[in-house]
Amino acid sequence: MNTTQASFLIRDRSKGRFDALPVSRAGCELSGAILTQIAVANESFEQAARRLIRLADLAYGQRDYEALAAISEALSSVPFAPAQRASRYFQALCLRRLKQYDAAAELLADLSAPRAIQTLATLYEVRGELGRAAQLYAQAAQSSDGFAVAGSIIQLATISSMMGDHQAALSRLRAVAPFVRQVARLHPHLWFQFHNEIAVELAAVGETEAATRAIAVAVASPIIEAYPEWHQTAAEIAEAEPSRLVVAVVVPQEQQSDAEAAPIKWSLWPLEHRPRRRRPLHNQPATRAPLNPRASPRAPPSSFIGSIQQS
Repeated sequence: MNTTQASFLIRDRSKGRFDALPVSRAGCELSGAILTQIAVANESFEQAARRLIRLADLAYGQRDYEALAAISEALSSVPFAPAQRASRYFQALCLRRLKQYDAAAELLADLSAPRAIQTLATLYEVRGELGRAAQLYAQAAQSSDGFAVAGSIIQLATISSMMGDHQAALSRLRAVAPFVRQVARLHPHLWFQFHNEIAVELAAVGETEAATRAIAVAVASPIIEAYPEWHQTAAEIAEAEPSRLVVAVVVPQEQQSDAEAAPIKWSLWPLEHRPRRRRPLHNQPATRAPLNPRASPRAPPSSFIGSIQQS
């Protein structure tokens, strides 16, 4: 995961971890408080960028868009090129949340990093331009940004699902599962989102019991209140086969090294960023709404800020 950490300007987490957001405050007050804390800490611009980007990362994973907007404002005040690029990206995420897709795309237009490309793909996806979205996801999936790779493959699986090919979607998800588990050590919300995706596809192919076990992981998340669609998935699966509701929790073990990490418990389902369900779980002819609410960037940006040397 060193590549992802470096792209966030967080190269050595042992020197300081930012595991909680500041107390929620409104807009400018929060960004002002953050900048004051940075000044008092006598941090360098690089250190300030690291701190703010990590806080934005956490805010996005928690769907705290008020905090995300405030942190983006604080980033824009840091006279450091990576911070400026990060600010624009987070602003684009906030605009996308508000469905201001054109404005978000404009901010992303000249950001060539993998996570920016991935998020731009979601804007095409919500407009129903699945071919163009798939091209951009495939491009981001070829990058060295671990989070962009995992998120793009997951969203390619979702496009397969939307086109009615649930087996192809399952194949993609099964293949990327170990990698998602690794990435989720820095971005825990991705682990629960992934299980929602798996549950949806298992239910679509009739593996209801396995789907129940998978969605139980998402429902057990401590941030479940920010992701009501996971409850919706669980409810639809329970309605399909209520007598087999089972609760199972699997979480990534952050303290283990890659070599020591236990394998994923594939027994939860046979053979084994984006919120959903918005349509029945059973196989039906693919239909398209004017805007696709299932499309969403699954994680905040990383390599859009690039290396410090590129600034």
